[in-house]
Amino acid sequence: MRVVQKEEYEDSNMLKVSWVWSWEGVTHQVELRHGRRSGIRKVYVDRQLLERQKSMKNMVSDVGSQHEFMVGNRRAEVLIVPKAGSAGYLYQIKIDGQAIEQNMVPPGPTCSNLSPGPSPSPSHGPSPSPSPSPSPSSSPSPNPTQVSYP
Repeated sequence: MRVVQKEEYEDSNMLKVSWVWSWEGVTHQVELRHGRRSGIRKVYVDRQLLERQKSMKNMVSDVGSQHEFMVGNRRAEVLIVPKAGSAGYLYQIKIDGQAIEQNMVPPGPTCSNLSPGPSPSPSHGPSPSPSPSPSPSSSPSPNPTQVSYP
């Protein structure tokens, strides 16, 4: 099963994170709306609001949260985890207790398909910095993120 994660800022407070996947011919969507300053959390499953939380504690000091629910016949859980040492949060979904592995960067080339570059020639003075290799036009942007589930 392939799960696609997408993050989108709705305004300066509200962030929407959604996960979409198909299982046994049915497409499901889980959406989390997280008010990073207001402390609000809203969880939608297949566009239906399942949970809404608003607390003064999260507004003053948001330490993250965990939200459990069913998606079809599967148990799902969304986690909001504060990033260590910086502002911001990590958002993760678990399905049937298994964390979905996030593949943020597409796999790079293997050694077998790398061709050797030109031999370095002796030069006088400092050697120029290597220029970054261009990224393929087909590589996905950081959002949405494709994640995999065994």
